[in-house]
Amino acid sequence: MSAIIKPRYTLEEYFELDRTSEEKYEYFNGEVFCMSGVKRNHTRIETNCVRTLGNELEARGCTVYGGSLRVKTPSMPPYRYPDLSVVCEEPKFEEIGGLDALTNPILIVEVLSPSTEAMIAAIGSLTTNRFRDFVSTC
Repeated sequence: MSAIIKPRYTLEEYFELDRTSEEKYEYFNGEVFCMSGVKRNHTRIETNCVRTLGNELEARGCTVYGGSLRVKTPSMPPYRYPDLSVVCEEPKFEEIGGLDALTNPILIVEVLSPSTEAMIAAIGSLTTNRFRDFVSTC
């Protein structure tokens, strides 16, 4: 059963939706975005990026996570499910709304698709100078 999306959410409402839904949602400035149902090319690109970066960074003690891990970023949007994230130290997690969120990624990557391109462009324009680790393509 799919949840009905309201125009604006508090963080507490977002946490409840994300915790109780079978879908994954990202939160941005009171709005939530459903992040499920990607196409096979998107998944293939994501898988190739995770494998390639994982193989390259393993010797450096880094860990690459795929898109099912929630990440808390230091600036907007605060809660994401990026297609991949990288940690090169002991991973740190914060329990937020009953779910764990990675808090210390050094890199997050989004694979652009028609459904995410406008959102990524808007987020990128708002955060370019404040969030150095935002990468919009792989």
